[in-house]
Formats: sequence, structure tokens, C-alpha cells
Amino acid sequence: KFMRDKLAIEKEKIVVMGHSIGSFPSVHIAEHKSSIAGLILVSPIASGKMYTNDKVNDYKGIDLFNNSRKIKKVKCPLLLIHGKGDKDISYDHSVTLLKNAKCHKFRWFPLNANHKNIYDKYRMNYIKKVNKFLDFCSTSIQNRRNSKNSISSIISESEQSSNKSFGNRIRRIDSEDDIGENMEERKINIRDSDEDE
Repeated sequence: KFMRDKLAIEKEKIVVMGHSIGSFPSVHIAEHKSSIAGLILVSPIASGKMYTNDKVNDYKGIDLFNNSRKIKKVKCPLLLIHGKGDKDISYDHSVTLLKNAKCHKFRWFPLNANHKNIYDKYRMNYIKKVNKFLDFCSTSIQNRRNSKNSISSIISESEQSSNKSFGNRIRRIDSEDDIGENMEERKINIRDSDEDE
């Protein structure tokens, strides 16, 4: 609200990012503000109950923070970053969120990162992958705006684009810097690879 009302930033240009317990308010915002540009979750928790069950067998309490349920309603693009060596919150939490999300989703699970060292250990890859995700979000915003055009302007744009190369190709979010050949590239995940080590 502060960004929109006081800083005059369009909500379609806002990306929400949450780490660990910060994934709860982040998913909540993304669930209720469908027009935001994107959601980035770093070492997120799928649900309070799943987290507690990791620590205590057969926890019977109320699941107050159920991200795995809420993520189903998120419409904006999603990037999940989680270290496979995370002993505080297992990366299984991100796998659960990945399975439940219905939006365009991307993941990066660096092999030897833990709960607190992803940015420090993989700084350049971290920045690179987040930047590529932001590029994708920017393209998604343009696509959303274009979809609101009248049918005649859409036909006009398609005729123009057939005569020149695609200016808004979707960037692949992986270890290379190449550009996807078609819109299906949106489904490509950020890959785990040895070069991330």
C-alpha cells in the first residue's frame, strides 16, 4: 500500500520476496493481490504443520500457516530458491509448493547450500537467476497489458510481428544466457547444475 499510494509504483511492477518465515506473509500477499508482477520464495515453509512434523512426530495442532494451500491461488510467476543442504527447513517444502502451484513456476535448488548461505555461497548465480526471473516477470506484464487490447489492435500487432523477429522472446531461466525459441520456454525450470557449485 505504501509503495502504491506514497511512491506511486504500479502494482503490476511489484515483486514480493520472502525468506524462510517471511514466506508466510509473501504468499498471503500474492494470494490476495493477483496483479503483482511476481513472487520469489527463498527457503520457504510449505506449512506450519509440515515444519512441525519435521521436528516432532505426528503433530496434531492447527495448521495456521498453510502456504501449500494458499499457493494454489497465486496467479503471478513464482521463483523458488532452496538449498538442498538446508537442515533447518528441508527443501521438500519447496518441492511441495512447486507441485501445488498452478502459475508459471521456476526453481533453483543449489546442491550444497544451507538455510543461510545461498546468497553468500552462490552470489553471482543467485543474482543472475533472480534477474532472469525479473526479466520474465517484465515480459509477463507486457503480455497482460497486450491482452487487454482490442481485437483489432491484437490482429494488427500479430501482422506486424510476423514480418520481424520476436522482440519479446522469453528468456530461459537456467544456467545459460540464451533466449527461448517460443513461449513454451516459460515452463523451463532453473536447473541444478555442477556449475552452480
